[in-house]
Amino acid sequence: MESDFNLHKQINYRYYQEMPAPFELVIDLAAKAANIHPDLIISETRIRRVVIARQVAMVYTYYTSRITLSKIGDEYGGRDHATVLHALRVFDTMPYYPEFREVFNQFIKLISLTGYRTRLDLMRRKEKENFLRKNTLKKSIANSN
Repeated sequence: MESDFNLHKQINYRYYQEMPAPFELVIDLAAKAANIHPDLIISETRIRRVVIARQVAMVYTYYTSRITLSKIGDEYGGRDHATVLHALRVFDTMPYYPEFREVFNQFIKLISLTGYRTRLDLMRRKEKENFLRKNTLKKSIANSN
């Protein structure tokens, strides 16, 4: 009986490595990484540690799924897409935010124990870079006129 369980566990592990973790699990693990209560992540509070945990959850969801920025914001307390974009910018400048880096690294350790996907999708990152580059170019052209 136990060998069947181990085989099932191995098959499921391989399947889950391909999938992003569900929102509820991401919220729980981000909260655990930041040592806060999970309900705070979807609340309106702007306490620094809570904001960082929320940003970590948003970054993970963005880079491991094909969900839109608006949908991600909705899932994490009704935020709009600009809040998610800000979280992605913070992630890009992570060396300058040691507290964010600490929570993010702890979150990745926790999520890796679950068997869900931990590798961030670099193609998604390229899409975001191209989007930001286009918008920056449009703004600079508009400002020069």
